[in-house]
Amino acid sequence: MTIYEEGDQILTAPGAVDNIANPSVVPLTLTSAIMNIATSTKGGVVKKRFYRKYNIYEYVRSGFHPGGVNQRLFRYADVLLMLAECEAEAGTPAQAAIYINEVRSRPGVGMPAVTLTTKNAALLAVMHERAVELCAEEVANIDILRWRKKGYYPTIMADPVPGQVSLFPIPASEISTNPLIQ
Repeated sequence: MTIYEEGDQILTAPGAVDNIANPSVVPLTLTSAIMNIATSTKGGVVKKRFYRKYNIYEYVRSGFHPGGVNQRLFRYADVLLMLAECEAEAGTPAQAAIYINEVRSRPGVGMPAVTLTTKNAALLAVMHERAVELCAEEVANIDILRWRKKGYYPTIMADPVPGQVSLFPIPASEISTNPLIQ
């Protein structure tokens, strides 16, 4: 649900494909030839992939163009998870669970409710929920730096990137196009 890759189908705008006689909305299968982006490797498989969130993707006769919508968004789910983290820090895990469950129970998500009884369980649940809910929204590095400074790595959770205390993430496009970056 988060990433498009070669072989996925997207719906195109009416008349966007070369069939002007029938300009209905039709699914388009993404192929390497029409995706104007760099490849990435996942599990040893090299494909072209890109994030779905907050972007407008449309296939037009001149090719496939990912276009970023560069807007700053402050999502309600992010606010709820910040409140949950505050409640966990304050030692009220039951209240943290209420905020987490509000995120998990909204329409279209329908995840089971969590029950939290300890501060560490609440912090771990917040860490997990932020990683899942805010995936690819470019806030994980801020979360990791904050939690590392508080000592949550490795006491509550294994450090996701050991030894990179003050480094910011290298963009995936740089990693996939430069073999010298490890």
